[in-house]
Amino acid sequence: LQMPVVCCAILGSENQPLLLKTFGSPSDVKLQFLVHSSLDVIESRVGNPRAEGYLGQVLVADDFRVFAQVTNTKIKFVLVVEDRGAVAESDAKKFFQDLHALYTKHISNPFFAMAETGIVSASFEATVAALATSSPGL
Repeated sequence: LQMPVVCCAILGSENQPLLLKTFGSPSDVKLQFLVHSSLDVIESRVGNPRAEGYLGQVLVADDFRVFAQVTNTKIKFVLVVEDRGAVAESDAKKFFQDLHALYTKHISNPFFAMAETGIVSASFEATVAALATSSPGL
């Protein structure tokens, strides 16, 4: 089944939003709430030594499912999809691998400087949007 991505977020090590990109019609405020609500579950799973990297589904709310991944530097990637049935774990993992690669490439640029408000880059946002709309199975 196709799982439409409605929100993609990158959160810093102190849970500050570095990027929060929404797609489609759901309210931005509702999606921000879901992303921040998932942080409690993410933080509890990060404390588990067996939890490494991909955390899987961390929250189900209303018509949405929230998936997460945490890097070894405590950067959190959060994906919100419309709940239209089962999502393959491999599709979510692939999305996070691709997003992590994009993020790493972007911040590794010697001319990149993180703004106080997070990542401010139209090209990075466009690349994330392209990833979200082209991911198979999501």
